[in-house]
Amino acid sequence: MTSTSTPRQVPETIASPSDLATLVALRLSLGDEILSELLSTHLAAVDALSEELQAASRRADWPLAMQLACDVAAKSGELGFRAVTNAARSFAAAAADKLEPHQLRNGVQMVVFEHERLRLAIKLQFPELLV
Repeated sequence: MTSTSTPRQVPETIASPSDLATLVALRLSLGDEILSELLSTHLAAVDALSEELQAASRRADWPLAMQLACDVAAKSGELGFRAVTNAARSFAAAAADKLEPHQLRNGVQMVVFEHERLRLAIKLQFPELLV
């Protein structure tokens, strides 16, 4: 069941252009019903990982935070969401390099920020997909 409505234009400041292009391509190839289920599942999983990532950051448990970021990168990479994937990979590399805690906390914040940015873009671009 594919929608015939024209998607809203989302400002590039809300999501990366490549992620918006990925959303459009997924919608065209999967249709609304399947994409809706896929996005709901994906967002719920990354929401949970983001919460765990933030908790690990508050405890300064960098090995766990690094693993959680790798999980976020894997889940986001599967769907082609580059901004979240790149932020998560960047943080994981910083954690592996044992950067200063404030730098690592900033990296965690970027992962969460990119995920929230993607969620907002989906909500604005395709509000009927998120029930």
